Amino acid sequence: MITIRYDQDRDALACAFAGKQDSSASETASAQFQAAWQAVKGSRGDRPGAPAIAFDLAEVDFISSAFLRLCLQAAKSSGGGAFRILNPTPAVKKLFVVAGLESLLG
Repeated sequence: MITIRYDQDRDALACAFAGKQDSSASETASAQFQAAWQAVKGSRGDRPGAPAIAFDLAEVDFISSAFLRLCLQAAKSSGGGAFRILNPTPAVKKLFVVAGLESLLG
């Protein structure tokens, strides 16, 4: 499950994930994120730069490589803007470290 919210004043897209982010859940979340990202980009007009993106993982107890791929795609989508992983559980945080993606942890 994913909850997506765009804060126009802060120009930030917040995505809160819950449950097991296996391959199937990550595929669904990726499609939802991409749709939200396109909507945000379209609503910003000609404002320069890219919105910040935050993935809140407080309620995630498992991630797969498909979810790591989604995180990398989101980081790339931010175009050098702010992308952060927030509130990972210790087990999820360890996977980011092992994968060499600790720079995404905020």
